[in-house]
Amino acid sequence: MRQKSMLLIALALVAAACGGDDGDGDGDGSERSAPEAEVYTAVIRELAPATPGQVAEELDRDVFVGPLNEEVDLSLGVQASVVDNLEDFATIRFVDDKKEALGSDETEAVIDDGVLLLLGRVPAGDSPAVRATRYVDVDDVTRFRVTVEGSGERWRVADIETTPR
Repeated sequence: MRQKSMLLIALALVAAACGGDDGDGDGDGSERSAPEAEVYTAVIRELAPATPGQVAEELDRDVFVGPLNEEVDLSLGVQASVVDNLEDFATIRFVDDKKEALGSDETEAVIDDGVLLLLGRVPAGDSPAVRATRYVDVDDVTRFRVTVEGSGERWRVADIETTPR
């Protein structure tokens, strides 16, 4: 896992050095990815435990993270930052498609008794609400709207609500 983290960080540094666009329109890669990573870190900490919202210092399960839909871009820089932020919390595995976390059958449980979190985009503002779907198995799928508050590197979950399917 540490090798994968280092590889992701190295790739993110190379992309940043090359001036890659992170999607915020200015091309410098700094304003959007740092807050996104911090917001996603807070959301993952909230939704990954066996009971969402339960405080946990460390998880014994793998946490698979992917985009909620095609509008969400989880850049390599964001991925590397999230993996680094949560290194002591859980093994974080980013996937491009939920099938990567479910194995050969989409009706099965997440592989390795893990949890799959599909995350929506992080809207701008002081209290963005991130849509997310938490999948453990076909009978344990919940949609959430997680509101976070903060700035810079300090973000915390202010509210979590379930939403209809």
